[in-house]
Amino acid sequence: MRVPGDENGRFFWGVGDCLPFGVNGLSSPQDDENICGKMILVDPSDGSYNIVAKGIRNSQMMFIEDDMVYFSEIGAVTAEEVNAVSLTRLLNGPMPNFGWGETGEVRLGKKFAREVSYAIEFV
Repeated sequence: MRVPGDENGRFFWGVGDCLPFGVNGLSSPQDDENICGKMILVDPSDGSYNIVAKGIRNSQMMFIEDDMVYFSEIGAVTAEEVNAVSLTRLLNGPMPNFGWGETGEVRLGKKFAREVSYAIEFV
């Protein structure tokens, strides 16, 4: 296991949905002009960043192993999710959207639902 970043010293950071407890946070994680609800890749040499994933409410942990980035997040009050996405996809695109239902991407031919729904997959 290594620090979540790339070989150039950049690192990943999960930005929360920027909302108070109990508020529906579906809008900011889907807004491409808003940094809230995103995973960013930060370059510490100049402080610049790029958004590499969206639809992430409140990231709780993140690690890289064998070219996969694993992270957990908490959606609203109780919805928890564990995701795995290839480091290559985060660095080169297309940008994954981990949002729910109509706002999220179709993965494995399914639109992912809201709380109390479970799916196991690798993106």
